[in-house]
Amino acid sequence: MNKGIVLGVVFLFVFMNFTSTSGNQINNQIIKTSGKSSIFYVGGNGTGNYSKIQDAIDNASDGDTVYVYDDSSPYKENVVIDKSINLIGEDKNITIIDGDGDGNVVLIQEYCNGVTISGFTIQKCGRDEYPFNFAGIYISSNSNIIHDNNIVNNDDSGIIVLFEKDYTYDNIISGNSIKNNYIGILICDSRNYQIFDNNISNNFIGAYFTPLEIPINVISYSSNINGKIYMNNFNKNSCGIHQSYWGGDAIYDNNITNNNNGIYLHVMYDYGGYNNIYNNNIIGNGEGIGVGGSSNNNIFQNNFISNLGGIEIRFQVGGGDDNKIYQNNFIGNLFYNARSLSDNQWDNGNVGNYWDDYKGFDWNGDGIGDIPYKVRPFFKGGKDRYPLMEPLGDIPEYTITQVNRALNFNILNMFLERFPLLQQLLDIGWWNLE
Repeated sequence: MNKGIVLGVVFLFVFMNFTSTSGNQINNQIIKTSGKSSIFYVGGNGTGNYSKIQDAIDNASDGDTVYVYDDSSPYKENVVIDKSINLIGEDKNITIIDGDGDGNVVLIQEYCNGVTISGFTIQKCGRDEYPFNFAGIYISSNSNIIHDNNIVNNDDSGIIVLFEKDYTYDNIISGNSIKNNYIGILICDSRNYQIFDNNISNNFIGAYFTPLEIPINVISYSSNINGKIYMNNFNKNSCGIHQSYWGGDAIYDNNITNNNNGIYLHVMYDYGGYNNIYNNNIIGNGEGIGVGGSSNNNIFQNNFISNLGGIEIRFQVGGGDDNKIYQNNFIGNLFYNARSLSDNQWDNGNVGNYWDDYKGFDWNGDGIGDIPYKVRPFFKGGKDRYPLMEPLGDIPEYTITQVNRALNFNILNMFLERFPLLQQLLDIGWWNLE
């Protein structure tokens, strides 16, 4: 790209926003400006351009932009950002920062707020004996924007948001492709974050939310509060979203497909819960949602379709009850639509869920079954008092065909032919015992 063209566009942008502190765009890259700012160029063949990203950052000041050309890529560096700058790559597919398997690829230091990183492939962080130590991008501050990057092939985490001395606030992770990492996104002790419009795939865990330490006595220490995870695609991860010891967030409008576990809510001793999980397509996972000890969650208006199991709520000491599950569609799940070993509410007092295996009837024609739907196991699972006779909303067409349902049972039958003892247990109906 011609340096003069870039400089002219940036100059015009800065002139038009001389006093602005809001986000703007140059060549589809988000730029935040505040007052006068300078641009430092890395790579390319312009006079005075830096050859290393770190050298440009060291000479920049708060509010400046470091613009990195792709023709000198890959940049094999471990970049440390210690000021509020915009770090912008020319082309995210070929402007590469490569950590070469050593430490963090990009580190935003403590108390360095308001950094934007956009337009890069960021890859190959280090890996210590245990995970959570290094990342493609490691954030220890507030109000940063990570947008429109490829964050790939990191043996530890793609992105870590963690400040050991306090909570982090108001970080935004959007529009990224996050794949082939051990953990895609790791959020520890954070508040008011937004994670949206990302493609998160082929990681061991897509997004993992946890406190820095497992709390014993201080409940508030474990809380991620007012976070939003929405409009993401979680696909082919071992676990799409894993929440550990936290709560109070919204998970909505996501496509959660083909993971071993779609969403897993795991806490003990009543330290987590109070999440709102709604309007998600949870399709083709081993288990749609697993709840292990998490309480007081609202799970509603989701499509649980063609998973091996829809939702399972397991009781653990001090938690795993008082969840509300209502207005969901349970369609084509192979082994079970829902099962529970704790006390939960399977309707909102007026309407419940649609269950494709409901065998009741609707004599008065109000759209609600006249006989409650019993959740497995029948002696403990609870009941939906107002089961719906028809699915709610728009259902992805390809998932509600008899072909898919038949395919699932064909796979099951092939498996049972090899393990006849399991077939005997199914014939007995061991999970239906009162």
